[in-house]
Amino acid sequence: MRYLFCKNENEDYDKPGPEEIFVLNTVSDSLAKRLEKAEEEFDNTIKKFELPGLFRIIKWICIIATVTFISGIMRSEVSFREGYNNAPWVFYVGGITLILAIILSLIEFFQNHKMDSSESIKESERKFSGAVKTAKEYLGVPPEACECDILNFDYLENGGRIEIDGGAFFEECSIFEKDENVCIFHGLKNLYAIPKHEVKGISVTDMAVTMFNWNKEDPASDEKYQAGGMVEDEGLKFFYTMEIEHDGRPYGLAFPAYEMDAVSDVTGMDPADNRYTGSLRSSASEETDATEYYDNKVRPVFYWRFPKEQAGLFLSSQADFGFKSMHPVMYPVLMAIGIILMFLPAVIFYLIGSKVPGSDENVGIFIGAVGGFIMGIGFFNIVSAFLKQYLGHIVTLAAVLLGGALMVAGYALLIG
Repeated sequence: MRYLFCKNENEDYDKPGPEEIFVLNTVSDSLAKRLEKAEEEFDNTIKKFELPGLFRIIKWICIIATVTFISGIMRSEVSFREGYNNAPWVFYVGGITLILAIILSLIEFFQNHKMDSSESIKESERKFSGAVKTAKEYLGVPPEACECDILNFDYLENGGRIEIDGGAFFEECSIFEKDENVCIFHGLKNLYAIPKHEVKGISVTDMAVTMFNWNKEDPASDEKYQAGGMVEDEGLKFFYTMEIEHDGRPYGLAFPAYEMDAVSDVTGMDPADNRYTGSLRSSASEETDATEYYDNKVRPVFYWRFPKEQAGLFLSSQADFGFKSMHPVMYPVLMAIGIILMFLPAVIFYLIGSKVPGSDENVGIFIGAVGGFIMGIGFFNIVSAFLKQYLGHIVTLAAVLLGGALMVAGYALLIG
Protein backbone atom coordinates (compact mmCIF):
# COMPACT_ATOMS: atom_id res chain seq x y z
CA MET A 1 0.00 0.00 0.00
CA ARG A 2 1.30 3.44 -0.95
CA TYR A 3 0.31 6.24 1.42
CA LEU A 4 -0.85 9.58 0.02
CA PHE A 5 1.09 12.67 1.13
CA CYS A 6 3.80 10.43 2.64
CA LYS A 7 7.26 9.43 1.44
CA ASN A 8 8.00 5.78 0.63
CA GLU A 9 11.72 5.34 1.29
CA ASN A 10 11.76 2.21 -0.89
CA GLU A 11 11.28 4.49 -3.91
CA ASP A 12 13.47 7.14 -5.49
CA TYR A 13 13.39 10.41 -3.56
CA ASP A 14 12.57 12.46 -6.66
CA LYS A 15 9.70 10.22 -7.72
CA PRO A 16 6.32 12.02 -7.50
CA GLY A 17 4.08 10.87 -4.67
CA PRO A 18 1.05 8.68 -5.38
CA GLU A 19 -1.29 11.58 -4.58
CA GLU A 20 -0.37 13.13 -7.94
CA ILE A 21 -2.69 10.72 -9.75
CA PHE A 22 -5.64 12.19 -7.83
CA VAL A 23 -4.95 15.88 -8.64
CA LEU A 24 -8.15 17.49 -9.90
CA ASN A 25 -7.09 21.12 -10.17
CA THR A 26 -4.10 23.39 -9.45
CA VAL A 27 -3.86 27.11 -8.78
CA SER A 28 -2.56 29.41 -11.51
CA ASP A 29 1.13 30.30 -11.72
CA SER A 30 0.50 33.86 -10.53
CA LEU A 31 -1.50 32.68 -7.52
CA ALA A 32 1.16 30.06 -6.74
CA LYS A 33 3.81 32.81 -6.65
CA ARG A 34 1.57 34.91 -4.41
CA LEU A 35 1.17 31.99 -2.00
CA GLU A 36 4.91 31.32 -1.95
CA LYS A 37 5.68 34.98 -1.30
CA ALA A 38 3.08 35.25 1.49
CA GLU A 39 4.37 32.07 3.13
CA GLU A 40 7.99 33.23 2.87
CA GLU A 41 7.16 36.64 4.36
CA PHE A 42 5.28 34.99 7.22
CA ASP A 43 8.20 32.63 7.98
CA ASN A 44 10.76 35.44 7.79
CA THR A 45 8.68 37.62 10.12
CA ILE A 46 8.56 34.84 12.71
CA LYS A 47 12.33 34.26 12.42
CA LYS A 48 12.95 37.89 13.38
CA PHE A 49 11.55 37.12 16.83
CA GLU A 50 13.49 33.90 17.32
CA LEU A 51 16.86 33.60 19.00
CA PRO A 52 19.41 32.80 16.25
CA GLY A 53 20.47 29.18 16.09
CA LEU A 54 24.07 29.90 17.16
CA PHE A 55 22.89 31.76 20.26
CA ARG A 56 20.50 28.92 21.14
CA ILE A 57 23.45 26.51 21.03
CA ILE A 58 25.54 28.87 23.17
CA LYS A 59 22.66 29.16 25.66
CA TRP A 60 22.43 25.41 26.15
CA ILE A 61 26.22 25.04 26.38
CA CYS A 62 26.22 27.69 29.11
CA ILE A 63 23.36 25.99 30.96
CA ILE A 64 25.14 22.61 30.89
CA ALA A 65 28.45 24.21 31.94
CA THR A 66 26.75 26.04 34.81
CA VAL A 67 25.01 22.90 36.08
CA THR A 68 28.32 21.00 35.89
CA PHE A 69 30.09 23.79 37.79
CA ILE A 70 27.47 23.95 40.56
CA SER A 71 27.29 20.16 40.95
CA GLY A 72 31.10 20.05 41.13
CA ILE A 73 31.11 22.60 43.96
CA MET A 74 28.43 20.69 45.86
CA ARG A 75 30.38 17.42 45.61
CA SER A 76 33.72 18.98 46.43
CA GLU A 77 35.36 17.95 49.71
CA VAL A 78 37.07 21.33 50.11
CA SER A 79 35.46 24.58 51.24
CA PHE A 80 34.26 27.24 48.83
CA ARG A 81 37.19 29.51 49.79
CA GLU A 82 39.76 26.72 49.37
CA GLY A 83 38.33 25.84 45.99
CA TYR A 84 38.53 29.47 44.87
CA ASN A 85 42.13 29.77 46.05
CA ASN A 86 43.13 26.55 44.29
CA ALA A 87 41.43 27.26 40.94
CA PRO A 88 39.95 30.76 40.69
CA TRP A 89 39.59 30.49 36.90
CA VAL A 90 36.95 27.76 37.36
CA PHE A 91 34.80 30.19 39.35
CA TYR A 92 35.27 32.95 36.77
CA VAL A 93 34.24 30.64 33.92
CA GLY A 94 31.29 29.33 35.95
CA GLY A 95 30.14 32.87 36.71
CA ILE A 96 30.41 33.92 33.07
CA THR A 97 28.45 30.91 31.81
CA LEU A 98 25.76 31.51 34.44
CA ILE A 99 25.38 35.16 33.43
CA LEU A 100 25.30 34.30 29.71
CA ALA A 101 22.72 31.57 30.28
CA ILE A 102 20.47 33.98 32.20
CA ILE A 103 20.86 36.79 29.63
CA LEU A 104 20.17 34.57 26.60
CA SER A 105 17.20 32.90 28.33
CA LEU A 106 15.70 36.29 29.18
CA ILE A 107 16.22 37.55 25.62
CA GLU A 108 14.48 34.44 24.26
CA PHE A 109 11.61 34.85 26.73
CA PHE A 110 10.99 38.50 25.90
CA GLN A 111 11.32 37.84 22.15
CA ASN A 112 8.63 35.15 22.37
CA HIS A 113 6.41 37.42 24.46
CA LYS A 114 6.91 40.25 21.99
CA MET A 115 6.02 37.95 19.07
CA ASP A 116 2.63 37.11 20.61
CA SER A 117 1.55 40.76 20.43
CA SER A 118 3.46 41.85 17.33
CA GLU A 119 1.49 43.74 14.69
CA SER A 120 3.94 42.66 11.98
CA ILE A 121 3.20 39.00 12.81
CA LYS A 122 -0.53 39.65 12.68
CA GLU A 123 -0.20 41.50 9.38
CA SER A 124 1.88 38.72 7.80
CA GLU A 125 -0.63 36.18 9.06
CA ARG A 126 -3.51 38.17 7.53
CA LYS A 127 -1.73 38.30 4.16
CA PHE A 128 -1.01 34.59 4.23
CA SER A 129 -4.58 33.73 5.28
CA GLY A 130 -5.90 35.97 2.50
CA ALA A 131 -3.76 34.19 -0.09
CA VAL A 132 -4.96 30.78 1.14
CA LYS A 133 -8.59 31.96 1.02
CA THR A 134 -8.09 33.12 -2.58
CA ALA A 135 -6.58 29.73 -3.48
CA LYS A 136 -9.56 27.92 -1.97
CA GLU A 137 -11.99 30.10 -3.93
CA TYR A 138 -10.01 29.51 -7.13
CA LEU A 139 -10.17 25.72 -6.64
CA GLY A 140 -13.81 25.69 -5.61
CA VAL A 141 -13.38 24.69 -1.97
CA PRO A 142 -16.72 25.47 -0.26
CA PRO A 143 -16.69 27.53 2.97
CA GLU A 144 -18.38 24.66 4.83
CA ALA A 145 -15.54 22.22 4.05
CA CYS A 146 -14.21 20.49 7.17
CA GLU A 147 -10.69 21.25 8.39
CA CYS A 148 -9.10 17.85 8.99
CA ASP A 149 -5.67 16.62 10.06
CA ILE A 150 -3.88 14.00 7.97
CA LEU A 151 -0.53 12.36 8.71
CA ASN A 152 2.63 12.93 6.71
CA PHE A 153 5.48 10.51 7.42
CA ASP A 154 8.39 8.68 5.82
CA TYR A 155 7.99 4.91 5.80
CA LEU A 156 9.50 1.64 4.63
CA GLU A 157 7.55 -1.30 3.25
CA ASN A 158 8.75 -4.59 4.66
CA GLY A 159 7.04 -7.93 4.24
CA GLY A 160 3.57 -6.50 3.71
CA ARG A 161 3.72 -4.06 6.63
CA ILE A 162 5.09 -0.55 7.01
CA GLU A 163 7.70 0.82 9.38
CA ILE A 164 7.49 4.55 10.05
CA ASP A 165 10.87 6.24 10.03
CA GLY A 166 11.06 8.90 12.75
CA GLY A 167 7.55 10.22 13.26
CA ALA A 168 4.71 12.09 11.59
CA PHE A 169 3.73 15.66 10.83
CA PHE A 170 0.11 16.57 11.53
CA GLU A 171 -0.98 18.58 8.47
CA GLU A 172 -4.31 20.38 8.20
CA CYS A 173 -6.31 20.09 4.98
CA SER A 174 -9.85 20.88 3.86
CA ILE A 175 -12.00 17.86 3.05
CA PHE A 176 -15.44 17.78 1.42
CA GLU A 177 -17.65 15.71 -0.88
CA LYS A 178 -18.43 16.83 -4.42
CA ASP A 179 -19.72 14.94 -7.48
CA GLU A 180 -19.26 11.58 -5.76
CA ASN A 181 -15.63 12.42 -4.98
CA VAL A 182 -13.78 12.81 -1.69
CA CYS A 183 -12.10 16.15 -2.34
CA ILE A 184 -9.01 17.29 -0.40
CA PHE A 185 -7.36 20.72 -0.49
CA HIS A 186 -3.79 20.18 0.67
CA GLY A 187 -0.43 21.87 0.24
CA LEU A 188 -1.93 25.29 -0.59
CA LYS A 189 -1.87 24.74 -4.35
CA ASN A 190 -3.69 21.51 -5.26
CA LEU A 191 -7.18 20.06 -5.04
CA TYR A 192 -7.31 16.27 -5.01
CA ALA A 193 -10.35 14.14 -5.84
CA ILE A 194 -10.69 10.48 -4.84
CA PRO A 195 -13.74 8.77 -6.40
CA LYS A 196 -15.97 7.51 -3.59
CA HIS A 197 -16.39 4.13 -5.28
CA GLU A 198 -12.61 3.67 -4.97
CA VAL A 199 -12.72 4.13 -1.19
CA LYS A 200 -13.00 0.54 0.04
CA GLY A 201 -13.07 1.10 3.78
CA ILE A 202 -11.43 2.55 6.88
CA SER A 203 -9.12 0.35 8.93
CA VAL A 204 -7.14 0.66 12.14
CA THR A 205 -3.37 0.76 11.68
CA ASP A 206 -2.15 -0.71 14.95
CA MET A 207 1.12 1.21 15.11
CA ALA A 208 2.29 3.90 17.48
CA VAL A 209 3.69 7.01 15.81
CA THR A 210 5.55 9.91 17.40
CA MET A 211 4.51 13.47 16.71
CA PHE A 212 6.76 16.10 15.12
CA ASN A 213 4.34 19.00 15.52
CA TRP A 214 0.98 19.99 16.99
CA ASN A 215 -1.25 22.37 15.04
CA LYS A 216 -4.23 22.90 17.38
CA GLU A 217 -4.89 25.71 19.86
CA ASP A 218 -6.07 23.22 22.50
CA PRO A 219 -3.30 21.04 23.95
CA ALA A 220 -2.82 17.47 22.76
CA SER A 221 -3.60 16.35 26.31
CA ASP A 222 -7.20 17.54 25.90
CA GLU A 223 -9.71 14.75 26.50
CA LYS A 224 -11.13 14.89 22.96
CA TYR A 225 -7.69 14.16 21.51
CA GLN A 226 -6.79 11.59 24.16
CA ALA A 227 -9.92 9.66 23.19
CA GLY A 228 -8.57 9.65 19.64
CA GLY A 229 -5.38 7.85 20.56
CA MET A 230 -3.15 10.79 21.55
CA VAL A 231 -0.64 10.16 24.32
CA GLU A 232 -0.07 13.55 25.96
CA ASP A 233 2.10 15.53 23.51
CA GLU A 234 4.13 12.55 22.29
CA GLY A 235 2.09 10.97 19.52
CA LEU A 236 -0.58 8.44 18.63
CA LYS A 237 -1.15 4.90 19.89
CA PHE A 238 -2.70 4.05 16.53
CA PHE A 239 -4.18 5.80 13.51
CA TYR A 240 -6.83 5.19 10.86
CA THR A 241 -6.18 4.47 7.19
CA MET A 242 -8.67 5.27 4.44
CA GLU A 243 -8.19 2.33 2.09
CA ILE A 244 -8.32 3.22 -1.61
CA GLU A 245 -8.10 1.04 -4.70
CA HIS A 246 -7.23 2.81 -7.95
CA ASP A 247 -6.53 0.93 -11.20
CA GLY A 248 -6.09 -2.26 -9.20
CA ARG A 249 -3.44 -0.80 -6.86
CA PRO A 250 -3.92 -0.15 -3.12
CA TYR A 251 -3.43 3.31 -1.62
CA GLY A 252 -3.98 4.73 1.83
CA LEU A 253 -4.67 8.06 3.51
CA ALA A 254 -3.51 8.15 7.14
CA PHE A 255 -5.35 10.31 9.66
CA PRO A 256 -5.71 10.46 13.47
CA ALA A 257 -8.78 8.87 15.04
CA TYR A 258 -10.07 12.16 16.42
CA GLU A 259 -10.81 13.19 12.80
CA MET A 260 -13.10 10.17 12.28
CA ASP A 261 -16.29 12.24 12.33
CA ALA A 262 -15.08 14.52 9.53
CA VAL A 263 -13.89 11.62 7.37
CA SER A 264 -17.06 9.62 8.02
CA ASP A 265 -19.26 12.56 6.96
CA VAL A 266 -17.47 12.76 3.61
CA THR A 267 -17.03 9.05 2.86
CA GLY A 268 -20.20 7.74 4.52
CA MET A 269 -18.06 5.02 6.14
CA ASP A 270 -17.18 4.04 9.68
CA PRO A 271 -14.29 1.82 10.71
CA ALA A 272 -15.07 -1.79 11.54
CA ASP A 273 -13.06 -1.36 14.74
CA ASN A 274 -14.07 2.09 16.01
CA ARG A 275 -11.69 3.04 18.79
CA TYR A 276 -12.73 6.65 19.15
CA THR A 277 -14.52 5.82 22.38
CA GLY A 278 -12.10 6.80 25.12
CA SER A 279 -11.39 3.14 25.88
CA LEU A 280 -8.66 2.68 23.34
CA ARG A 281 -7.01 -0.70 23.75
CA SER A 282 -9.86 -2.52 25.48
CA SER A 283 -12.01 -2.45 22.34
CA ALA A 284 -9.30 -3.76 20.01
CA SER A 285 -10.54 -6.28 17.49
CA GLU A 286 -8.75 -9.60 17.07
CA GLU A 287 -8.68 -8.87 13.35
CA THR A 288 -6.59 -5.69 13.63
CA ASP A 289 -3.27 -5.61 11.84
CA ALA A 290 -1.02 -5.69 14.89
CA THR A 291 2.54 -6.82 14.24
CA GLU A 292 5.05 -8.52 16.49
CA TYR A 293 6.65 -5.13 17.08
CA TYR A 294 3.52 -3.49 18.50
CA ASP A 295 1.57 -5.95 20.58
CA ASN A 296 0.23 -5.98 24.13
CA LYS A 297 2.64 -8.63 25.43
CA VAL A 298 5.67 -7.73 27.53
CA ARG A 299 8.19 -10.01 25.89
CA PRO A 300 11.69 -9.64 24.44
CA VAL A 301 12.49 -10.15 20.75
CA PHE A 302 15.94 -11.73 20.31
CA TYR A 303 18.06 -12.54 17.26
CA TRP A 304 21.75 -13.07 16.52
CA ARG A 305 22.33 -10.36 13.94
CA PHE A 306 20.66 -6.98 13.88
CA PRO A 307 18.26 -7.16 10.87
CA LYS A 308 19.02 -4.33 8.45
CA GLU A 309 15.37 -4.00 7.50
CA GLN A 310 14.64 -2.80 11.06
CA ALA A 311 17.22 -0.01 10.97
CA GLY A 312 14.59 2.68 10.45
CA LEU A 313 12.61 1.34 13.41
CA PHE A 314 15.60 1.10 15.76
CA LEU A 315 17.17 4.43 14.89
CA SER A 316 13.88 6.24 15.55
CA SER A 317 11.86 6.36 18.75
CA GLN A 318 8.98 4.39 17.23
CA ALA A 319 9.48 1.08 19.07
CA ASP A 320 10.32 2.89 22.28
CA PHE A 321 7.17 5.02 22.06
CA GLY A 322 5.06 2.05 20.97
CA PHE A 323 6.01 0.08 24.10
CA LYS A 324 5.61 3.12 26.35
CA SER A 325 2.10 3.91 25.08
CA MET A 326 0.91 0.35 25.71
CA HIS A 327 2.78 -0.28 28.98
CA PRO A 328 3.10 3.03 30.86
CA VAL A 329 4.04 1.24 34.11
CA MET A 330 6.51 -1.31 32.75
CA TYR A 331 8.32 1.25 30.57
CA PRO A 332 9.93 3.25 33.42
CA VAL A 333 10.60 0.00 35.33
CA LEU A 334 12.50 -1.50 32.39
CA MET A 335 14.33 1.75 31.70
CA ALA A 336 15.41 1.97 35.36
CA ILE A 337 16.62 -1.65 35.27
CA GLY A 338 18.49 -1.00 32.01
CA ILE A 339 20.25 2.12 33.33
CA ILE A 340 21.22 0.36 36.58
CA LEU A 341 22.64 -2.61 34.67
CA MET A 342 24.54 -0.30 32.31
CA PHE A 343 26.47 1.41 35.13
CA LEU A 344 26.57 -1.44 37.68
CA PRO A 345 29.70 -3.28 36.40
CA ALA A 346 31.72 -0.04 36.29
CA VAL A 347 30.57 0.95 39.80
CA ILE A 348 31.37 -2.50 41.22
CA PHE A 349 34.83 -2.46 39.62
CA TYR A 350 35.53 1.02 40.97
CA LEU A 351 34.43 0.08 44.48
CA ILE A 352 36.65 -3.02 44.46
CA GLY A 353 39.57 -1.46 42.63
CA SER A 354 39.68 1.69 44.76
CA LYS A 355 40.53 -0.44 47.81
CA VAL A 356 43.82 -1.47 46.21
CA PRO A 357 46.67 0.73 47.53
CA GLY A 358 47.78 3.35 45.00
CA SER A 359 44.70 2.88 42.81
CA ASP A 360 44.12 6.63 42.52
CA GLU A 361 47.38 6.97 40.56
CA ASN A 362 47.06 3.73 38.57
CA VAL A 363 45.63 3.75 35.03
CA GLY A 364 44.17 0.33 35.73
CA ILE A 365 41.25 1.84 37.64
CA PHE A 366 40.29 3.84 34.53
CA ILE A 367 40.70 0.93 32.11
CA GLY A 368 38.63 -1.36 34.34
CA ALA A 369 35.86 1.24 34.77
CA VAL A 370 35.66 1.76 31.01
CA GLY A 371 35.47 -2.00 30.57
CA GLY A 372 32.67 -2.16 33.14
CA PHE A 373 30.71 0.47 31.23
CA ILE A 374 31.16 -1.43 27.94
CA MET A 375 29.95 -4.60 29.65
CA GLY A 376 26.98 -2.61 30.97
CA ILE A 377 26.06 -1.64 27.40
CA GLY A 378 25.71 -5.35 26.67
CA PHE A 379 23.39 -5.77 29.65
CA PHE A 380 21.36 -2.73 28.61
CA ASN A 381 21.04 -4.23 25.14
CA ILE A 382 19.29 -7.26 26.66
CA VAL A 383 16.74 -4.98 28.34
CA SER A 384 16.30 -3.17 25.01
CA ALA A 385 14.93 -6.38 23.54
CA PHE A 386 11.72 -5.70 25.46
CA LEU A 387 11.46 -2.35 23.68
CA LYS A 388 11.97 -4.07 20.30
CA GLN A 389 15.33 -2.29 19.94
CA TYR A 390 17.70 -5.22 20.42
CA LEU A 391 20.99 -4.95 18.53
CA GLY A 392 21.53 -8.71 18.44
CA HIS A 393 23.38 -11.43 20.37
CA ILE A 394 26.62 -10.59 18.56
CA VAL A 395 26.64 -7.04 19.96
CA THR A 396 25.72 -8.32 23.43
CA LEU A 397 28.50 -10.93 23.48
CA ALA A 398 31.05 -8.51 22.01
CA ALA A 399 30.26 -5.89 24.67
CA VAL A 400 30.35 -8.37 27.55
CA LEU A 401 33.55 -10.09 26.39
CA LEU A 402 35.41 -6.87 25.52
CA GLY A 403 34.25 -5.19 28.71
CA GLY A 404 35.21 -8.23 30.78
CA ALA A 405 38.67 -8.36 29.18
CA LEU A 406 39.29 -4.69 29.97
CA MET A 407 38.14 -5.20 33.57
CA VAL A 408 40.54 -8.15 33.98
CA ALA A 409 43.38 -6.13 32.40
CA GLY A 410 42.61 -3.14 34.61
CA TYR A 411 42.60 -5.22 37.78
CA ALA A 412 45.84 -6.90 36.74
CA LEU A 413 47.47 -3.47 36.43
CA LEU A 414 46.15 -2.51 39.85
CA ILE A 415 47.60 -5.49 41.68
CA GLY A 416 50.69 -5.92 39.49
